[in-house]
Amino acid sequence: MFAENTFERGLQLFYSLSDRDLGKLSFSKYKSLEDKLINSKRGADRYSKLIILKWSMETASGHKDLKINSGVYDISEYIIYDFLISAFKIYNNIAAEKLSNKESRTYDMLKDFLGNIDIDRILESIKKNSPEDHKVVNVFYYMYKALSDIDRPESYFNFKNNVLENDHLLDESERKNLFACLWTSLSYNNAVKNKPFEFNELMKLQHKKNLLADEAHTISIRKYSLGIRLAAMVKDFDFLGVFINSYLNKLKPSARENMMLYRNAYNYFAKGEFGKALETINKINFDIIAFKYEMKNLQIMLFYELGETESLIYALDT
Repeated sequence: MFAENTFERGLQLFYSLSDRDLGKLSFSKYKSLEDKLINSKRGADRYSKLIILKWSMETASGHKDLKINSGVYDISEYIIYDFLISAFKIYNNIAAEKLSNKESRTYDMLKDFLGNIDIDRILESIKKNSPEDHKVVNVFYYMYKALSDIDRPESYFNFKNNVLENDHLLDESERKNLFACLWTSLSYNNAVKNKPFEFNELMKLQHKKNLLADEAHTISIRKYSLGIRLAAMVKDFDFLGVFINSYLNKLKPSARENMMLYRNAYNYFAKGEFGKALETINKINFDIIAFKYEMKNLQIMLFYELGETESLIYALDT
């Protein structure tokens, strides 16, 4: 892992060169690391890395070389950007915790803090200083607003539009994270109409932007089943076909047979062929608790559509 971490290796080399009083070499290494970070897409740790690097130069130079400009102003700016983005992300994580019915505190200090500072004024200062960094911080601010203002559909759609406008500034990992945050904010919003259609739209956008598969070019069972379920529920047969063909071979081989049956079951369900769907679902044998829950959900819907009241009540009891 250390061998693959080019920033950490470069930073340690910079330290070693500085300790040996090899000024020109250490400054060259510093500039190389700085240029790479400055020109990179914004990632989860870009600003924190710049803070560490700038502090390292401040400490190493000790202002001995007057040709090296002080980086303390840059450090102060990066600290503000990094803090705001981190605070907005944690706000999303707290919301996701509450959504999953995990225990939550009665007093939320972060919510209290963010609600009592003039964030808009801070963002105006960032915009004057660096329009590019303002765009990045603003994406996460819209995320915060979407989660703190859940009674207006505009708060969710403003966040969504801001992500779509500026995701080219961010690296792949951060883009994936932001789409996960869009799912959270949509789940929380009380005013967005036709949520199943909007969830399906998010899945289609992630597919279009190649954000569904992981680094190993595989897809999780959860994402695959979710994509099928959403497309089937809104009868988006075109995307259902595209999704199935695009990701079936990206599943673990051990999961493919059951997921093909799962796909067929939901396809029958979407077409109104409830008997065939029920027959297909009974063939699935997948020993994963969360997946069994999904199967039971579909089974209950099928019993309802088929008017099999006794079976429906029994399924609900189980």
